[in-house]
Formats: sequence, C-alpha cells, structure tokens
Amino acid sequence: MNYYYAFALLISAATSFGITLIAWKRRTAPGAVGLMLFMLADTVWAATYAMRWMVMEPVDQLLWLDATYFGVAFHVTFLMIFALQFTGRSSHHPP
Repeated sequence: MNYYYAFALLISAATSFGITLIAWKRRTAPGAVGLMLFMLADTVWAATYAMRWMVMEPVDQLLWLDATYFGVAFHVTFLMIFALQFTGRSSHHPP
C-alpha cells in the first residue's frame, strides 16, 4: 500500500472532476463536451488507480487495476473528440 501515491491520484481525480463540472456549465462553448468527456475519463482512471493502491488484498488490487481500463480506453478517443470540436473540424468532410 502506498497512501502517498493514492493521495496524489485522488487529488488528480478531484481536479479532473472539477474541470468536468466547469465544462458542463459551459457546454455550449466549442469543445466543452469533448473536454468534459476527456476529463471524466481521467477522473475514472485516477480514482480507480488510487483505489488499487489503497486496498490490501491482491484480488481486490487486480479488480481495481482492471477498472482503470475504463478510463484508459476512452482517454485517447475523448481527447481526439475534444480536439476536433475545439478546432471546429468535428463535421469536416474531405472533398
């Protein structure tokens, strides 16, 4: 168990969730929905990985480590969605 590392991850998760809430309030701005999804994936990633460091049983550690992949898998996809929305290319079609 490494509580210092888990504490840092929980701070990261809380910060990411705070940014998610700010993006939700400004969801009409360009890229806000993509940013919200991206930060939500980061929140899941950091929070579940923090739980992995806080539990003691190896089986529980593996469970939380597997749960991190929900955040990891969508992280890059939501980053691309955010970038496309923010740059105004989300509906760009090639000629």
